[in-house]
Amino acid sequence: MILPIGISFYTFQTLSYTLDIYRRQLTPTRNIIDFALFVSFFPQLLAGPIERARNLLPQIQAPRQITAAIIVEGLYLFGWGLFKKVLLADTIAPIVNHIFAHPDQMGTGEVLLGLFTFSLQLYWDFSGYTDMARGLAKLMGFHLMLNFRFPAFAERLSDFWGRWHISLSTWIRDYVYIALGSNRRRPMRGLLNVVLVMTLIGLWHGAAWTFVIWGVYFGVLQAIQLAWSARRGRARGKSNESRFVRIRNLLTCRVMVIFSLIFFRSEDGRHVGDMFTALLRGFSVGEGFFDMLSMTFIMWAPFRLYDYWQFRRDDQLRILRQPVVVQFWLLCAAVAWGYTIFLFSDSLPVGEEFIYFQF
Repeated sequence: MILPIGISFYTFQTLSYTLDIYRRQLTPTRNIIDFALFVSFFPQLLAGPIERARNLLPQIQAPRQITAAIIVEGLYLFGWGLFKKVLLADTIAPIVNHIFAHPDQMGTGEVLLGLFTFSLQLYWDFSGYTDMARGLAKLMGFHLMLNFRFPAFAERLSDFWGRWHISLSTWIRDYVYIALGSNRRRPMRGLLNVVLVMTLIGLWHGAAWTFVIWGVYFGVLQAIQLAWSARRGRARGKSNESRFVRIRNLLTCRVMVIFSLIFFRSEDGRHVGDMFTALLRGFSVGEGFFDMLSMTFIMWAPFRLYDYWQFRRDDQLRILRQPVVVQFWLLCAAVAWGYTIFLFSDSLPVGEEFIYFQF
């Protein structure tokens, strides 16, 4: 079925306008030009973030002020997003495509590497688009909502969905989960609602059984985690978790997210079966595995360090708060890092379209 690019995004965005008016949380606009701009605002039109009418419409209707600081923030966000998309996501794409194209010929090592690299590609690609959209909007005086907040450091699945594609997860929470009664009724009804809304998120990504299973997978695991946390909380009371427990939770959450990508990336049930067969084949690696592993590590390690540096202060613009000398040396490090990636890659970035253009 041929559908317009980005239809899922601007459909939800327009629905927020209707629902907010129905709930008397927003006054209808009488200017058709303002409304048309809200629906078709081009920086985030194709892949989000899914803006709310009560956030974007007032900015459209009010005079905008653009300062030097806002311009610097916009240029940084756009440049950093472009860096993640072109130099990271598109450079690692051939590794992902090669492994997922022939899972029947891969060993356990290659499949695990493919899942990990796809998790990186998906994050760099989607967050790269979001950063460019937010940066471009800032240059025009608009402030779009944050769509990613360091999801790699989530310690539980509920925390992950509070950090990944925030505009979608909060939209589903506000307009579906709460409408179903959230967890205010019987505990089992609340857990069932979690499974239902996660299944809906899976269907939002595509009308295929692989996406349905992906959504159910997240819903069931998240319901189990919530039930376990509630039981442990009643038995032990609230207490500060040790660093070991937090690291264990973080790694467990990361493994569950990466494992889910088997369903997210596979084309059909047969492809899913081939991936599982390869995982159970026994740990083996083929020719070129260590080259792909080295390339992945060179791209992942410095990025994760920089991400953690920002995560410590929960500030994605932390570099702009630093002295000019620090900014200069970080820029030099980024250029050197990019040049190293270019030297280790076999070819120029493939220039693939944004992954979320298909949703």
